[in-house]
Formats: sequence, structure tokens, C-alpha cells
Amino acid sequence: MISNGSNRSIAVGNLNFQSNNIVGGGFSLDGDATITSLSAWQTAGHDANSLVSTSAALFTNPGSADFTLKSGAPAANASVASFNSVSAPAADILGIGRPRGSGYDIGAYESPF
Repeated sequence: MISNGSNRSIAVGNLNFQSNNIVGGGFSLDGDATITSLSAWQTAGHDANSLVSTSAALFTNPGSADFTLKSGAPAANASVASFNSVSAPAADILGIGRPRGSGYDIGAYESPF
């Protein structure tokens, strides 16, 4: 089970959970009662390619639901070509070919930089 934790964490119901995400807080294995930081989660062998950021640092205009990546966003070129033996999509949610920069972007949109 994966859900949004109330403390900006990802509440995980499986210790084997792996992802390639941007997180705002950390991870929780107990319904958000305790939060494990991303660095502690990574030290335990999980989510090596995930990182911590904010919507303001990532998106062009999140207040207006524009979730395209802004220039300099930490998600740009921060993903991997395959994860758990599954290849990254060849195109983003708008049909734009991936990757466009030096690597794949984390998220639904591929940035032009």
C-alpha cells in the first residue's frame, strides 16, 4: 500500500517498496506514526535515485496546475532509463520524446533542458 502521509511522507505498507520519486518529507512504514527521512531510507537500501524537493522548486506554476518542470528543477535529468527491469516511457504525458536533455526527467513531463 502506498498513500500520501499527513506529514508529507509516503506511507508504505511494504518494506520492499522501491521508487524513483521526489518526496517532500520522508517515508513511513506505520501509517505515518513515525517518519523515516529519505537519507535513512536510502541507507537501508531503498530509493537510491529519489530526492527531496518542494513544488516551488520543481514546477512552472503549481498554483495554476502547471506541473511542467521549471528551468533548473532538481527532477530534470535525474531519473533512470529503466527501473525494476521496466524501461522508462519513450514519451512523456504530452507525447514529447524522452529523454531530451542529458537524462530522463522524474515525473510525467519531460523538460526541454
